[in-house]
Amino acid sequence: MRGKPDYKPYKCAKCPKAFYSAASLNSHERIHTGEKPYKCEHCPRSFSWSSALKEHVRIHAEERHFTCEQCAKSFYQKGGLKAHMRVHAIERPFTCDKCAKSFKCLAHLRSHLRVHSEDKPLTPKVKIFTCEQCAKSFPILHTLQRHMRVHTGEKPFRCDQCGVAFSQACQLQKHMRTHTGEKPFSCSQCSKAFSERSSLNDHFRTHTGEKPFSCTQCSFSCNKSNSLRRHMRVHTGEKPYRCAVCPKSYSQSGDLKIHMKVHIRENI
Repeated sequence: MRGKPDYKPYKCAKCPKAFYSAASLNSHERIHTGEKPYKCEHCPRSFSWSSALKEHVRIHAEERHFTCEQCAKSFYQKGGLKAHMRVHAIERPFTCDKCAKSFKCLAHLRSHLRVHSEDKPLTPKVKIFTCEQCAKSFPILHTLQRHMRVHTGEKPFRCDQCGVAFSQACQLQKHMRTHTGEKPFSCSQCSKAFSERSSLNDHFRTHTGEKPFSCTQCSFSCNKSNSLRRHMRVHTGEKPYRCAVCPKSYSQSGDLKIHMKVHIRENI
């Protein structure tokens, strides 16, 4: 059986990516143009790709074809059902190679591995492309080229709806979801969905009970890195939220909002 040729003749004019076919290039270019030719018949939303429209239409049709035989819970995708079935099974196929703890799904293992993040990786990548400005090195040339935008300030990926520009295509893709409301990352154990995979990973810990982020100065631990950052201000005394009216500052944004009501009442 013949594989695909190494040469990709269809090159994107706005980023280094290249493709085997013109159709693939046309599909990719919508990341840069923001074009959304696939329109929903049931609401005003439109999408850049037919696959995204198909996923969206299920929200209107409530098509959950994949049903668990043990608890009757249903899912839009076969993968969601497959991941859910591990809730009922004893099987824990994803095992940590550092402490032998095992998990029912890969996301839980990835979350757990942060506990060992201080350890050296077992198979470090060979880094051969080095940045001349900061000495960082990368395993492939394209990654170095993408990194160089940190120094040049180049932001070739622009949102056609609000004008915000980004240095990477993936950043624009994430940003576009703020306009479309798309939430492609679904929890396999409940009905919640998220616009970013990192948010889904954080949410997963509400099911597993894992708290991989631990304070180095006390026994506090939590399931989100930003929660740990907020907690650390208890120890550091940092107060980054400053009042624009008076010299007071606070460690939490919520405390600043409460304080601002004092000035609002003064002006009534």
